[in-house]
Amino acid sequence: FDLYRFLVFGDASQDAPLQPGDTIFIPTVESRATVDGEVGRPAIYEVLPNENLKEVLKLAGGVKASGISQRVSLSTVQPGAGLLLKDVDLKTTENPPVYGGDKVQVFSVRPVLTNVVSIEGAIDQPGQYELSEKMTIRMLVERARGVIPGAFLERADLYRVNEDQTVSLIAVNLADVLKGVGDRELQVYDRLRIYKFDELQFMGTRKVTVNGSVRRPGVYARLEGMRVLDLLIQAGGLDGDAFQDQGFIQRYGPDGVVGELVKVDFRKAAVGDATQNVELKDGDVLIVQSVQEAKFVPEQQVKILGSVQRPGDYPSAGNLTVRDLIELAGGVIPGASAIVEVAKARVAENTPHMRYKLNEILEGTATVKLEPGDLVTIPGDSDFRAKPRTIVVIGAVKNPGPYSLNGTTDRISDIIERAGGVLPNGFRQGAQYFRSPNRLKVLSHERLSPRLKEVLEIISADEYQRAVAKSEVEKLRLLRSVNSGGTSVAVPGVTPVQQSSGPALNVQFNAQTVSPARKLDDQDLEPGGNLNVNLDSALRKKGSRDDIVVEDGDIIIVPETPSTVSVVGAVTVPAALLFEPGKTVQFYLDRCGGTMPDGADKAILIFRANGQVIKATKRTRVELGDRIFVPTKVMAEKLTDKQAEIDAISRNITSAGLMFAIVRALIR
Repeated sequence: FDLYRFLVFGDASQDAPLQPGDTIFIPTVESRATVDGEVGRPAIYEVLPNENLKEVLKLAGGVKASGISQRVSLSTVQPGAGLLLKDVDLKTTENPPVYGGDKVQVFSVRPVLTNVVSIEGAIDQPGQYELSEKMTIRMLVERARGVIPGAFLERADLYRVNEDQTVSLIAVNLADVLKGVGDRELQVYDRLRIYKFDELQFMGTRKVTVNGSVRRPGVYARLEGMRVLDLLIQAGGLDGDAFQDQGFIQRYGPDGVVGELVKVDFRKAAVGDATQNVELKDGDVLIVQSVQEAKFVPEQQVKILGSVQRPGDYPSAGNLTVRDLIELAGGVIPGASAIVEVAKARVAENTPHMRYKLNEILEGTATVKLEPGDLVTIPGDSDFRAKPRTIVVIGAVKNPGPYSLNGTTDRISDIIERAGGVLPNGFRQGAQYFRSPNRLKVLSHERLSPRLKEVLEIISADEYQRAVAKSEVEKLRLLRSVNSGGTSVAVPGVTPVQQSSGPALNVQFNAQTVSPARKLDDQDLEPGGNLNVNLDSALRKKGSRDDIVVEDGDIIIVPETPSTVSVVGAVTVPAALLFEPGKTVQFYLDRCGGTMPDGADKAILIFRANGQVIKATKRTRVELGDRIFVPTKVMAEKLTDKQAEIDAISRNITSAGLMFAIVRALIR
């Protein structure tokens, strides 16, 4: 029996009924060949003598449709000679024999489609399609169910593979193609790309931009014949706060250089004025201002400073004038001078600035064109005041209260006269005058204050180190005295009871006997607001040095005439005493019981009623309202030790208020 014919081909003639006693004999295989690749049943098959290639392939189920029958590889043996590789075309009569150990390989066709085109992008059904005979772009778009909303029909791209495998880009006006104009036949592997509006960055300069008070600002495709109103409609229209009387179109050249600035009137354009409904060009930027802005402020290469609503940098258009720039900056503000200055860029040194009258610029009788880099300045008018300036008079005057200043030359005498004069009980010599500390600062003081604070902290640190060292020496002396059984030694910060051996002495040796100096804060270095003013002299000699010019925010306090002199500090009984003309400090000290043992008689200070601080002796004449202050010897020693530093500071600081703050900090 031929078992292959029975098992592989189903030949029933090879079958027979079995009877008892039958024997089935399967002989040993003599030779086998391997069949692989695109066949029905790849496997190893028994090869009979004189069996050929086509018979073996038939056993393997034949060649598949995906197999290449024009070339079947046969690795065979040449009996008695060696191995050979044969390529057999099954479509011919060639049918070589197959021997044991031969290998048959049926190769597959390439897995590449050879009749396709593709379409992608803004299309209903993107993907690959069969390339039918004489198929065109329009036929491909229709087969893909057409474009979707938002597709940009002015430009599509067709990518074509050339014979040398390079790719060519073919621009397609899809709007014309769908109308039957400019259609072209497709080739195998062509790929059509259809863009959306939001992909217009790829389209180069074929776009326009709208900024400002519109509902959908952004970049839009510029279509042929597109005008201002067309762009506004695509942008959703103007916002409710849009300034409709005027807008701007900023134009740019192909190389990005700023072009001309075109003004448009949206109201006139809306009623059909073709001169205002301007046709747009590639790269145009439509600027829509809000009512609050009055004028839009775009980026610029020219600058305007001074008395305008919005000073700063603005775009330099090809036809920009000074008047246009002032309008873009929101116009002049109250208080502007009558002169406009224009400083030209890229000119020789010492070139004079050009000066124009502001009214001629605004009226258009003087037209001044600007170039990139130019600077326009409109100074202010010193005679103009945006708000009234005031001064306050308090105390013993006929009409106390706030008063407005007429100009920049008002003096104390003028204000007191307007206040009805000083009352009979008014104390002119004790009048106090306060001015905001911010008005007393100058740039040199601001720069010096941090350095002053640093110097004082260094001095305080040095003094602290010396005091600590002195304290340590005194502790060693005490310890030596105790160990030797000698008398006690006075140690700063340690009472006689504490100077003993044992635990108490250890506690004192571990205690801190010297405290670090207090650090000055920023307020200690701020100038005081009290000015030493002689009101009596100012009223008697109008226009004199004492009759100073007042400033906005100043305060004049005229107290009632006192009747006493006060004595405070290191005296036996601090008290307020009735004033007696012509008396000296000694007279008032005697009536307070004299100075205490720790009082510093040579460092007495007198505080005048007007805020002035002077050094005094016991022979100094006392005036009405004075306060006599007797410091302790410790305070006086501090002031003496720091005298060199105070003198050095005094050479650089002229503010009496700041000096008083330093003295107050040192004796605090």
